[in-house]
Amino acid sequence: LAQGIKRAGRFSRLTGARGPHGLAMAADERGSEAKSAHDRILAAVAVRDRIIEQQGTILALSNQVMGEASTEVDVTELVNATYRVVNCERVSVWILEDGCLVCRAAPAGGAIGIKCTLGNGVAGHVAVTGEMLNIPDAYDRLDIFDSTFDLATNFRTRSVLAMPIRDKTGLVGVLQVINKRSLEGGGLTAFDAIDIRMLNVLLGLTAQQLRMCELLCEHADARKRSQTTLALVEAICRARELDEALDALATGIRDLLNCKRAYVFLKEQDSFVCRAACFGDYNAAQELRLNVDDPIVGVAHVSHGPLSFSATEQPEDINFLQHALQGRQASPAPSEQRDNAGDSSLASSLAASPMPPALPPGCQVQSAMCAPLCQDSQHGSIGVVLAVNRVLRMTEMTGSNADAPNSGEANSFASPKRRRSTLGLVLQKTSEFDTITEELGDFVNADAEQLNVLLRLAGQYVRTHRLYEVQCRTTRKLEALISLLADAKAALGARDVRKLASLILAKSLMMFECDRCTFFTVDSLNAEFLGYFRAEGSGELQELRIPMQGIAGVAAKENSLLNIRDAWSDRRFSNQTDLRTGYRTMTLLCAPLTTSTGKVIAVLQCINKARAAFFDDDDEKMLITVSALLSDLLQQMVQGSSFESFIEKNDAIDSNVKDMFREFNANPRRRATQAEPDREVNRVASSKESGLEQRMKCWDFDTDPLVEEPNKTLAFSRACFAYFGLVDGFNINPVVLDSTVQAIRNHYSQRTHYHNWSHAFGTLHATFLLLDSWAFAGLLRDEDILGLLIAALGHDVEHPGYTNTFLVNTRHQLAIRYNDLSVLESHHAATTCGIVTEDRGGVLQGLCKESVDRVRFVLVSTILGTDMAKHQECIDWCESSTVDLPGARKSGSKLRSEDAAKLSNAVLHAADLVHPALTWKVHRRRSLQIAAEFFQQFYEETSLGLPTLPFMGKDPGHIQGLAPIQTGFIQFVAAPLWAALNFVAGEDRFAVVKTNIEQNRQTWQQVGDGKEVDDDQPFQDIPQKS
Repeated sequence: LAQGIKRAGRFSRLTGARGPHGLAMAADERGSEAKSAHDRILAAVAVRDRIIEQQGTILALSNQVMGEASTEVDVTELVNATYRVVNCERVSVWILEDGCLVCRAAPAGGAIGIKCTLGNGVAGHVAVTGEMLNIPDAYDRLDIFDSTFDLATNFRTRSVLAMPIRDKTGLVGVLQVINKRSLEGGGLTAFDAIDIRMLNVLLGLTAQQLRMCELLCEHADARKRSQTTLALVEAICRARELDEALDALATGIRDLLNCKRAYVFLKEQDSFVCRAACFGDYNAAQELRLNVDDPIVGVAHVSHGPLSFSATEQPEDINFLQHALQGRQASPAPSEQRDNAGDSSLASSLAASPMPPALPPGCQVQSAMCAPLCQDSQHGSIGVVLAVNRVLRMTEMTGSNADAPNSGEANSFASPKRRRSTLGLVLQKTSEFDTITEELGDFVNADAEQLNVLLRLAGQYVRTHRLYEVQCRTTRKLEALISLLADAKAALGARDVRKLASLILAKSLMMFECDRCTFFTVDSLNAEFLGYFRAEGSGELQELRIPMQGIAGVAAKENSLLNIRDAWSDRRFSNQTDLRTGYRTMTLLCAPLTTSTGKVIAVLQCINKARAAFFDDDDEKMLITVSALLSDLLQQMVQGSSFESFIEKNDAIDSNVKDMFREFNANPRRRATQAEPDREVNRVASSKESGLEQRMKCWDFDTDPLVEEPNKTLAFSRACFAYFGLVDGFNINPVVLDSTVQAIRNHYSQRTHYHNWSHAFGTLHATFLLLDSWAFAGLLRDEDILGLLIAALGHDVEHPGYTNTFLVNTRHQLAIRYNDLSVLESHHAATTCGIVTEDRGGVLQGLCKESVDRVRFVLVSTILGTDMAKHQECIDWCESSTVDLPGARKSGSKLRSEDAAKLSNAVLHAADLVHPALTWKVHRRRSLQIAAEFFQQFYEETSLGLPTLPFMGKDPGHIQGLAPIQTGFIQFVAAPLWAALNFVAGEDRFAVVKTNIEQNRQTWQQVGDGKEVDDDQPFQDIPQKS
């Protein structure tokens, strides 16, 4: 108004001084200034209206946000408010997550979830500098503006305003607005100071809401934990059974610590058995068992409070826990690697008998907290609780956590790495294109304190339930024992064996708390078991007659109680039934029922202790009590229905016959010692030996010339059997022996180049040399020696001159018969057994049943062991066996049955491949023979269009071409086998043999170089035992 008055006075002066023309000019000037003033007034009013509108938008949004009582903020309103405040075309929100920017809010059709590296683009530049950036024209700043998105979408970016988003921890993201619309004309213009000021207010409001969200989350978490703790203590107090209380404890731990999984383990002897789990697959976790010295649980068991473990701080421990929960073999912690150096039993046990998985196959363990259960100085801990994979709450995902102390110990709490911000989670959750994902972190001190309080409140209740459970279990066992004794007398009076067996099975399930039971009565006359068991599903009592073998057989023969904690890792256990039925045998308690006279009349076998525990000392004492109370009574019933009872009660039988029967029917172990004493082989003095007997003890003895003279081969074979005292010891008729050898010879083909009677006869000689060597003489029993000599003669009987692979590829009838598995070896073993065990005139006709079984076992197993597919298995046993052959030689003791069988396999396999250890003349001849056989197969395979092996196609007439193959055979097949045999023999017993093998290898190298080689090459004879 004052400016208008001044203009009016100036106008009056101008009009008076200028006249009419001046008046016109003054009027025009006045009109122009008035219009300019009007425009400025309108612009100021527009700015004022704009500010008022923006303030109104912010106030409305403030009322809406401040009135929100939930942590789920409507971020869409925040983004829409930005559109209204700055009047722009696009708004995007970028959140700092794990070292990069992630788009969490974008325009319609925008790529939510895309990532931008720090320093790249406008938003990346602001994230690095932390300062606002206002760019009027983006293409003027191509040094920081990335135009890739414009080119891909045909969008044109003009003005850009990027502002940092901060909370109490610092920078958490960037707000970016693009292309401000002009209020005049609808064009685009640059962002001004008012836009910046209003956006600052808007971001401040957002930060305030985030802080409120955090406070609400913390309040909700604290309230939830308090309610969980109180509800848990109340549930445990109401629980009637221990398992019910432990289930409540596991559920409470999971809810209290906000973790994915929670387990409760109780200590059973030297292991922890999972009694409760909260995560989904409860049944699998019930069978989970960990050792008391395993990482994490072992350390926590002896600690005074909860311990936290992190994959970043203790990777070895977490890795072990991961594998243990998934039921796989774990890589032991460094301490275990040192403690168990050289002991592979644990590894083989884990590999052979994996535990049922308590963790899904793809789930990774990132963090764990473990605490002792009911720990006190007087009673110690009764178990541990384990929490796995803590889920971070929203308020914990804003950078490093100040609640994670650094104790400097191996079990200290690990500080979590920087996580995504709360704003990022809110934006991610409210986006229609993405859903919020759980973030895992480490356990912190607050978790340890809350868990400690929980366990203190619930611990005494759990301990009381535990003691009550033990007392109830003991009472049930005693009641079952008393009931068994009372009902057993009634069954014995009725002479009802099935009723007694059914009673024993039912009461044993209660007394020993196992999953299955089998009751065997011993038929000592036939060396068999008559077993009783309950059929799966129907529960009907079933009978089964089986040989006295397996775990029950060992318990009966050795009259010893067996408590096996891992059946699959015990070599005496046969897992064929498990594989066939799908049942999993884990723990075994097997004990004989022995009368007061020391005779085993029955065996009780309990399978799989309840709750994945082990059978303990109390179970063993209970079984011994059952044996002592029932055995004498049971004997009356068992003998009354057996052939033994018939002998004892028949007065027509002479008393001497009865005495003989009692003698042979005594304890199996003592009977074997008395009836079959170790026979010292009566060696004939050198002066009395024939020339043949003298020559057969030499390694340079060429057996091939004898093959053409049947009488000499029969005499040689007979001399081998007689040399070890087998003919006299087993009452073998020499005529029958000759007939058997002749029958085996007749089954060899005369058309094969190598696998013929000449090779079999040479293998017999090599077997004889090994059995009479300083390494193995006197270690095997007579049955094993007899089986080995027969196996040497028949190990390639009816060999067609082709390999197993050829028979399988041509679908030969033998391959079909033996299912493509060790085809030739199975046929050799079956044919040889058929010859020596024929009903009339067989060489084994004078042996008792047990001896025949052992001879046949050795014969079959050793012939099957000549399969080259088992070559490495033989070497591995020789190199890893713990049998002490030098000690056995010094003490003059025989090997155990299992070790003798393994050694017999190695002896025949080495004898089958003996020719590299013989003289060069013999070795060269047999190498050419096998080459000729291979060459014939190569020709057949080529004509049939079958796959071939190039080494078989070498012409046996071109010896120089065979030299590299023979050198490799000695170096990689024969030499390692004899080196392993020398290792297991000990004391370097086959050092000379190794020298001869190396001499032959060097000779082949000379042949390969084109040098002339004489038949007489250096050779050292090996001194024999006698």
